[in-house]
Amino acid sequence: MIAGGQDSYNHFLISKYCFKYPYLLLDQWGKPIYTILAHPFCFLGLSFAVFFNIFCLLLSGIFVALSLNKLNLKYGWLAFWLVVFTPVCLENAIATLTEPLNMCLLSAAWYAWFCDKKWVSVLLFSLLPWIRTEGFVIIIPILVYLIFSRNYKYIIGLFLGTFIINLVGYIQSGAVFWFITENPYFKVEVDKSRFSPEGGDFLYYIKNNKGIFGNIGLILGTIGALWFFVENSVKKLFTKDNLFVLFCISGVFVAYFVAHSFIIWKGMLGTHGMTRVMMVIVPCLAFFIAYLFDKIHTLKSKMGFPTFLIAVFILIFVTINSYKVNGFSLKFYDRNQQSIKPIASLKNIDIAYSYIKKNNLLNNVIYHQIPFFDVRYDRNPFAKPFSKEWNTALIWSIDLNKNWAPKNSIVLWDSYHAQREGKMSFDKIKQNKDYVLLAYFVNDSFKMSDFDIYLFKKIN
Repeated sequence: MIAGGQDSYNHFLISKYCFKYPYLLLDQWGKPIYTILAHPFCFLGLSFAVFFNIFCLLLSGIFVALSLNKLNLKYGWLAFWLVVFTPVCLENAIATLTEPLNMCLLSAAWYAWFCDKKWVSVLLFSLLPWIRTEGFVIIIPILVYLIFSRNYKYIIGLFLGTFIINLVGYIQSGAVFWFITENPYFKVEVDKSRFSPEGGDFLYYIKNNKGIFGNIGLILGTIGALWFFVENSVKKLFTKDNLFVLFCISGVFVAYFVAHSFIIWKGMLGTHGMTRVMMVIVPCLAFFIAYLFDKIHTLKSKMGFPTFLIAVFILIFVTINSYKVNGFSLKFYDRNQQSIKPIASLKNIDIAYSYIKKNNLLNNVIYHQIPFFDVRYDRNPFAKPFSKEWNTALIWSIDLNKNWAPKNSIVLWDSYHAQREGKMSFDKIKQNKDYVLLAYFVNDSFKMSDFDIYLFKKIN
């Protein structure tokens, strides 16, 4: 099992099959840059895809440490550790998500800038919207910095990634503003039939911070950022590098955090209140915690602070806290301990699959809305309908009114995904005369839960 829910399995499947079905390369939900870079790993299997996820996480920490070193700041090792072991990062390390790659390229762009590889830096920034849509938010403070610092010539590079990918999208679809019109999150706002949650609490991420940055992490990072701002304001030390830190590290953190808080407050863009989105700005926080300890270190000779020991204590505390917050066993060396909890409906899915296999229905087209099903049982969800390879499809592709699904198709209907993403209620298929209920696998016979599985067969 891996973290990230069905999103992890969806990203894996899109990347795995992207060159067999080239249209997947431009899938804006899958994200083109992630889809392409992760493909060699996804093609080899889920374990290799998870390795890519962890590799990006580790590389992100390395780039943050190297960036600190370029600025002659100590405690890069602490920043590296925090990037990896902050609660939200540890929780989603064993996954196949876009966040770690976003973290990696963001921190790599910082390092490139500090190494005076400015074109490389802005080009890396320009790719961020094609790893996660929030990349468009991230490049705003970057753009402000380029204007404020009069680095005008690099502005074109900041939008080059979007220009090229949108051009390819335009050639394929004919949509001039393809990057907007085909964005699944923007579509939520214009298509009222799509699932759209209600608004939430603007302070949602603050209230859930214990499992995101950790309380001590957010406090220390905030103190470090304030120290940086006050010190450079008072001493007027806003050099080019310090301005970059102000806009492109602290500015990115603020813009990203506020944007997501606003989105969840308004219930926009199909937000589901997932805390893992905050992984992207963990490198920003880690940078300022390391900065804080560097400044404390300079006071050591005057005030006798055992800075190194304090840093080690913080490191140990954050690590243990992350394990506890995520419900992981501290016996990380015990291979019999399972870190990632299996999805709640796993038992019923397995029973349903056994029923399908026992009744010789595996060769029938199986409609469902659970990407995990295709990964677990090695089924190809992108095969062309009515081709020899076609044996699985998504419930949302069924048109009950036009009745085009082939006879003897099997519908694996679950109480959660089929209703929400598949837009098919239980009553809608139950009352359809072309389908008959074969079997059901539930946790409670008297009350329907999100984990129930119902199998229908198309008879006409």
